[in-house]
Amino acid sequence: MIAAEAVGQQIVLTVEDDGPGVPEEALPKLFDVFYRSDPARKHPNQGSGLGLAIVSKSVERMGGRIRAENRPEGGLRMTLVLPRAQGE
Repeated sequence: MIAAEAVGQQIVLTVEDDGPGVPEEALPKLFDVFYRSDPARKHPNQGSGLGLAIVSKSVERMGGRIRAENRPEGGLRMTLVLPRAQGE
């Protein structure tokens, strides 16, 4: 599921999946450079662990924030909060 809504002077974008989620101890590390929570993905030809780190830095540079949490019904939820463009 992907949803977006304007809340005051911010845009809140939510992306959810229904996969297995991630271990609770991995949540704070998901946005670290080269971090991979799944031990099965330690092979270099299966990704570098840079994607979420790049997203996090991009969101920060736009004046926003991002967080990840496990959904109670299973899966992962990413929430991005970005400032609205001036004049909108």
